[in-house]
Amino acid sequence: MLGYSKYQTLGQIIDSTWGASSMEGNMQSTKMYKLPQYSIKMKIVDEGTLRCVFTTILTYADKGTLHNQLQAHDDQSAKITNDVIKQIKKLYKKDAGEALKLKSRTSNVSFEMINMSPHSPKRTGCYRRETFFDIS
Repeated sequence: MLGYSKYQTLGQIIDSTWGASSMEGNMQSTKMYKLPQYSIKMKIVDEGTLRCVFTTILTYADKGTLHNQLQAHDDQSAKITNDVIKQIKKLYKKDAGEALKLKSRTSNVSFEMINMSPHSPKRTGCYRRETFFDIS
């Protein structure tokens, strides 16, 4: 288990809304975080658990198109989440002086329809991948 100061270091690295990690030169200012197509938010939910939520908006015309997009986003969201975790480990090692071990425990995918109209084939939905990691 990490001590208080180590959790504080990790919290500063993953917090994209306020503090040191939202400033220039940290993870949020990297090219990986500047893409407007998706959002990744992380939170330490209890001692020893990190929650990572990948969110993006999909636009599709029919169920066949939706099925193809969901399969593509399953792969893309897993890859992007893993890339962000690698970046967090690198920043943690630089800031804390020791390696951070994050092991994926569970990953859940959900899709929520946001907008549809009987007058248009265009539909909009929100895709989410929620992944929990064990911190050690």
